[in-house]
Amino acid sequence: MKGIEKRFLLILVVVVVVIIVVLLATRGKKEEAETQEDAGVISTVQELEDGTKLNISEKLNDIKTVEGLEVGEIQVTEKDGMSQILANVVNNTTGELGGFTVDITFTDKNGNVIITVPGYIKKLKPGEETQLNTTATVDFVETYDVTITKAK
Repeated sequence: MKGIEKRFLLILVVVVVVIIVVLLATRGKKEEAETQEDAGVISTVQELEDGTKLNISEKLNDIKTVEGLEVGEIQVTEKDGMSQILANVVNNTTGELGGFTVDITFTDKNGNVIITVPGYIKKLKPGEETQLNTTATVDFVETYDVTITKAK
């Protein structure tokens, strides 16, 4: 073999080895993440620079419907022991809805209830939207999902 062929072969071998190492490292991290997720270790919380904890659970992005009203863009934060729930509420019906108290139930990944807190949705005309805003002096930011029902 000539010098150039040896160099080319050496470079090819190095590239293949690097690709294999990267693939193995990536696979190991993915398996570790899946194992932690199965064990319930993966957190649904991201800590912001100011110390505020923000829930990043994908389930909070799902639209919830309560008495015909659509509740979405749910955000749960906690700072200094105070949890805050913000959500957009939209009346996409042809009639006036709202003007009632709701129970907001937070659950973990296994469906176990963490806490239920009250909230209020004002009356909304057709096409109107508002923001649901509730606070509590309990840290439940590590919730996985939420259910919203009209209070009895």
